[in-house]
Amino acid sequence: MKPDVYSIILLVPPLLVTYIPILVFPVMKVFYRRRFDQISRWVATNAFSNILKEKKKKTCCPREARWLFKDIDLTAEEELLSMVLTRFLMLFSFMFGAVLTVFWQLLVLDVSNDCDEDDLSKDCFANKWTSEPQDPLNCSSAAVQTLIQNGTIQVACYKIVFNFGLASGASYGSFKLSMFAIKVSAGAILRIKTTKMLRLVQMFGALLVPGVVISLTFVDVVIPSVDIFLRDQQVAFLQITTTTLTAFYFLFFIPWRWLIDLKTQRENPLETVIGNCA
Repeated sequence: MKPDVYSIILLVPPLLVTYIPILVFPVMKVFYRRRFDQISRWVATNAFSNILKEKKKKTCCPREARWLFKDIDLTAEEELLSMVLTRFLMLFSFMFGAVLTVFWQLLVLDVSNDCDEDDLSKDCFANKWTSEPQDPLNCSSAAVQTLIQNGTIQVACYKIVFNFGLASGASYGSFKLSMFAIKVSAGAILRIKTTKMLRLVQMFGALLVPGVVISLTFVDVVIPSVDIFLRDQQVAFLQITTTTLTAFYFLFFIPWRWLIDLKTQRENPLETVIGNCA
């Protein structure tokens, strides 16, 4: 098989299972609002219970509930609460898709740099950036082995496998790391007192993550040993990538500005009144 076929095998199933259903959410929010709200509330209270809490209490009337984002009461802020619940539903879908991608990749594909002439079950390709389709290398060829040994070419070998143990362990680790990053980030961001500081933090994140990705891609192409190292540490690399992307989404797509403004307003009501009068 060619490299493009392996890419399709890796990417299409997770995309179909997770990311395409995300497109249904806007339709549900318009035409099936009650069901959409039930789903978003269930996800919030079960997946992100350390951040979002629904506290129910019995009264003489139907059961009332208080919604807390950490220590911020959002019960009376219906529009903000709806936005927060929707964004967390999208966050969970994004994170689930990323974790599923890790699971699927490790489940069905083994990637290595070993062009073993005795193993006919794998396809090896020259590890280079090209828009032209590549044919598999003949690892039993003496000429190919010579090129590999003297460092003229680097190879990437793909093999279809079924490795449930590795895939489930790595994907579970990715999920736990992502949840830990979300929990820590929520507490840290809510310590920010002004939206100006929030914008600076977001700007730093917007520059840092793409910068690291571009730099790592460049180094990976220029220095073959880095590519070999990343393939050898594939599980750790995938887990770190998933956690970083989740934290990036969490930093930018949760309505932090409104949450920080609301928290500041309630902690310093007198200053808010004076500011409004001024």
